[in-house]
Amino acid sequence: QLDRAADCCRTALRLQPHGVDAINTLGLIALARGRSDEAVARFREALRLKPDHALACNNLGNALRLSGDLDGADTHFRRAAEIAPDLAEAHSNLGQLLLERHQPHAALAYLRIAVRLRPDLAEARNNLGNALRETGRLAEARQSYAEALRINPNLAMTYNNMGQALQEENVLDDSRAWYQRALELDP
Repeated sequence: QLDRAADCCRTALRLQPHGVDAINTLGLIALARGRSDEAVARFREALRLKPDHALACNNLGNALRLSGDLDGADTHFRRAAEIAPDLAEAHSNLGQLLLERHQPHAALAYLRIAVRLRPDLAEARNNLGNALRETGRLAEARQSYAEALRINPNLAMTYNNMGQALQEENVLDDSRAWYQRALELDP
């Protein structure tokens, strides 16, 4: 499927050499293939042609995060959220990055925005649960994890996170069941 999508994008670029959406899609294909350097170059090209392309900006943030450039990722997630304040994924990605940087209080604000904009975004709800857990709000964290699992019951990481929250509350029997389910989904 990726080869066919890439061929379609190259055809589109032959017809319209400055087709930002096709360039952005080629960046996503490169990212899916694990070619982060190529992805970064494609997203930068898209942004050179259209600096206010929020999706390319957000995608560049993801590619930079994967390549270890957390400062660059932060800059581009913030820029994407500034360009398109209703782009839930940009807020979610920034919140996740802030969690990775051990800033759960800052992450909370962005993750709440993401969940408000896209209540069906299970990953944002999972990350919101992580931020709540890391700030000591275990009951709220469990509620957020439960909501994430209602949306997507196959998120192994969320079962693991629920187990961790229960373990931190010293509810060990229940936590084991959640860990077991996580392992069943992702051995």
